[in-house]
Amino acid sequence: MLVQISSGFRSNEEQAYIYGQGRPSYTWNNKKYGSSGSIVSKAKPGTSVHNYGLAIDYFLVSDDGNQSLWTVNDKWKRVGAIAKSMGFEWGGDWTSFRDYPHLQFTKGLSIAQLKAGKRPTFPRGKILHKLELLV
Repeated sequence: MLVQISSGFRSNEEQAYIYGQGRPSYTWNNKKYGSSGSIVSKAKPGTSVHNYGLAIDYFLVSDDGNQSLWTVNDKWKRVGAIAKSMGFEWGGDWTSFRDYPHLQFTKGLSIAQLKAGKRPTFPRGKILHKLELLV
């Protein structure tokens, strides 16, 4: 299984652009970020775990490495299961807005706690060891 990360840390401005997709009249800090199309995020700037460097979005890649694979299937679910075994939360488990490409590592911290400067503790060596087992 080949996995590629498409997004990690996002500035508030980048989040405004993403939140504005599907909301043509959306403005943030007196600047228009809205555009037509489908809504892709429910998180306004400062309310996404991406804004704190604790989330990634990913997609699968074909075996030859030449094609992005966005169809959610058992391989997508396997990536989610592997990530959960390492302490990540998988957006594919969410019920109100399934976000299959999304993984986050908050260890239960809320956005309010992240805004206040709290950060989760990362288990040293454990994640790297599990990743090495996948290769």
